[in-house]
Amino acid sequence: MLEIVKLKGNAPLLLEVSVPPLCVPLLVGNPKGTSLLTWVERASSKDTIMTWGIEATPEAILSEMVKMALDRSSSEGWGVRQKSFADAEKRLLSLGIDQIQVSNTLVHPKDPSLLGSLILAGNKCFPVIHNIGRGLCVVSGV
Repeated sequence: MLEIVKLKGNAPLLLEVSVPPLCVPLLVGNPKGTSLLTWVERASSKDTIMTWGIEATPEAILSEMVKMALDRSSSEGWGVRQKSFADAEKRLLSLGIDQIQVSNTLVHPKDPSLLGSLILAGNKCFPVIHNIGRGLCVVSGV
């Protein structure tokens, strides 16, 4: 669902990563540790963001991503929650995503780079998750 990038060597404290300018808001590693992820509303003037290394499994990060996407979608009307797989497919097709994949109750682009990356270095994971409001559906009617 997300691109996995493995870096060799020791894990730095944080990474500065280039991001597509129109893919905000993004989820990145939370430096405060109050949760695994935190929202970044816009990239820097250089089209980069900072993500902090967190000690978490990719599965834990995906779980947190889905929870945060549903919460924000509910408050901002993104349409992440869908009643059926057909509705989810229709929504993603309307957004220009024609190659989709289903993982349990999640419907997402087949190309994992459309939703972002988990950069693994040492014992840390550096999440850079974008297009959440436009590239993810959670089917709740199953």
